[in-house]
Amino acid sequence: MKFLRKIYTCTFAITLASMSVASAQDLRTYTDKSVLSSGKTVKIRVQEEGLYSFTYNELREMGFSNPKNVHLRGYGGELLNEDFTENNHYVDDLADQPVVDLGDKIAFYLRGVVGLTKINASATNNIGITENYTSDYSYYFLHEESTEAKRIELAEALAEDSIKETTYTAIKWQKFEDINVTKSGRNWYGNKFSNGDSKTFTFSFTNMISGETGKIY
Repeated sequence: MKFLRKIYTCTFAITLASMSVASAQDLRTYTDKSVLSSGKTVKIRVQEEGLYSFTYNELREMGFSNPKNVHLRGYGGELLNEDFTENNHYVDDLADQPVVDLGDKIAFYLRGVVGLTKINASATNNIGITENYTSDYSYYFLHEESTEAKRIELAEALAEDSIKETTYTAIKWQKFEDINVTKSGRNWYGNKFSNGDSKTFTFSFTNMISGETGKIY
């Protein structure tokens, strides 16, 4: 048989320490209200990353009075890093994305819902694909504010003898989400192979350079 012993008196040693300035600066701050809480806002949706644009006339038709003051806000469709401790200047609001002002229209680069990451720089097959498992689309907001939008300055024209890139690395991928082993969670798999099975996957590339070698990751 086991007995419990009741404690009537005890002594604690308490040491007081002041918070360092560095620790105080790392504390997160939260906004009182969203930047979208006032002013004209239009929500836009894209499925694929790429360059997009709106003319000044299109912006006025949407209800914006001053196209130069139309800001592009949002984080895109890729999954956000869940560990914000690496970014102490994180702001609790929608990020202000820069745009290119072409005089009669604004242009900008929007991200889709698929992100490419390097898994291991020393490995041969080092490209990983991260999908947004909560949405098939990427959302941004056009918002008219009291100040002009952030601008991307256009670079000066390159000299005639400058190096010009005429090729780029094209990446295509396939992913099927047909099987969930645990029937729960976000880990899905596809293309089940049994012993002796084989499958054929076809990819097509436009303007492919003859003689170049491709890689399978």
